[in-house]
Amino acid sequence: MEIGVAAGLAAVHLFTNLLSMGGVSSREMNDAVNRTRDEMQAKIDSLDDRRRQETFELRGQVDRVSKQLRDAQADLTASQESLRRLELEMNRVRHMVERKVAELNALELAVKFVNKVAFVGVKGSFKSTAAWLMGKGPKPQRAVQDGTTSLVYHADYIDTIGLRWDLIYVVKLHVLFMVHGFPSDMAVFCSDRVGEPMQALVPLLLVKPMSISISSNFWRDTESHMVLNEDGEVVHEPPRMALTSTDAKDFDRGVKVPAPPNKLMDMYDGAARLAAHESGAFEVVTHLNIEEVAERRKKQGRATYETWKRAIMPGGRLTISTNPSGIEDMVFRFMYIYKAKYEAMSNGDLEFINNATVQEFADVELAERQLPHRNPHETASQS
Repeated sequence: MEIGVAAGLAAVHLFTNLLSMGGVSSREMNDAVNRTRDEMQAKIDSLDDRRRQETFELRGQVDRVSKQLRDAQADLTASQESLRRLELEMNRVRHMVERKVAELNALELAVKFVNKVAFVGVKGSFKSTAAWLMGKGPKPQRAVQDGTTSLVYHADYIDTIGLRWDLIYVVKLHVLFMVHGFPSDMAVFCSDRVGEPMQALVPLLLVKPMSISISSNFWRDTESHMVLNEDGEVVHEPPRMALTSTDAKDFDRGVKVPAPPNKLMDMYDGAARLAAHESGAFEVVTHLNIEEVAERRKKQGRATYETWKRAIMPGGRLTISTNPSGIEDMVFRFMYIYKAKYEAMSNGDLEFINNATVQEFADVELAERQLPHRNPHETASQS
C-alpha cells in the first residue's frame, strides 16, 4: 500500500510541475489526477480483497483447529470416564475374586487320592469297552448320547463322562476328580488325531499319559462272533478276544506287527496307536498290559498326576492362592461354580461337564449353609 501511495504522490507532483510550466492544461491535469486516484483505489481494493480472503481462510483454519481441540477434549473426557468405569469394574472383580477365593478356601476341600487309572476320552471312544475287555466292568450298552453320565469308580479304574478335547472340558473333569477322588494315572482314549488331546492336556503340565486306541469297527467285527444265553450274557467270547501275552508284546511299541495271526490288529486302531507313539506325548498300551504299565509308572514316580499332587494339591487339600492365574484360576472358578450351582443337582456332574461356562462365575454364590462361621450380612457388604 505504501508503494502505491508513493507512486500516486509522485505522479501528482509530476503533473503539478508540468502544469506550472504550462506543459499541460488544467483539464488534462484533472484527468491525470483522477486516473491516478482510481488506480490507487483499485490497488487498495485489491489489497483489501486479498486481506479479506486471507482473513477468511485464517478464520476457517482457526475454526477447524478449535473444533479439533473440542473433539479431542470430548474424546479425552470420554476416555477418562471409560477408564474410571474400567477401574471401578476391575476393582469390583478383584474384590469379588478375593472374596470368593476366601469362601472356597474356607470350605477346606480335602482331595482324596485313589489308586485308580482314569479312562478319559470323548463320547463313544470305547472307555467302557476297554473296562469290559479287562474284566473290570459290565458290557457297555449302545447309547445315542452320553454312555457314562457320572464318574464311576471301579476297583482299579475310573470310567469318566465323555468330554470334548478342549482345555475347558478337561479342567472341569479334573474339578470332578477333586470332588469325588483324584486318580493316580490317566489313560487317554483317542483316534489318530492325537493333536486334539495333546493340545487340551499340555497346559495342565501332566506327566506323559497312557494311550489306548480301540478300533472304531470293534463292535461290528466282534458281536458277530459272540454267543449269548437267554439273559443276554456272553457265554462264549469271540476267538479274537482270546489273546495271549505274545499278542500284547507285538504292540508294545504302538506299531502294527505284520506277522499274523495277531488278534490285536483287529481290535485296535493301528494308525492311531502309531500316531500316539510317534507324538512322544503318550505311552501306548492295550487292555492286556495297562495295569502292569500303570503299576510300573507309579513305582517309578512317572504317573500322570505326580506334578499335580505336589503343586496343585499339596497335603491333599485344595488351597487357592490370593491372586490365582493360569490353570489354578480356571480350577478355582470352575470349582466355585460346581459347588455353588451344580453339586446339588440330581444329575449335576453330567450337567457340569456338558454345560458349565466360566461366565457363570460372576453370577453364582455359595449358599449361606455352605460357608462356615459366615456373617449373614457379609455378602451384601462385600459385593
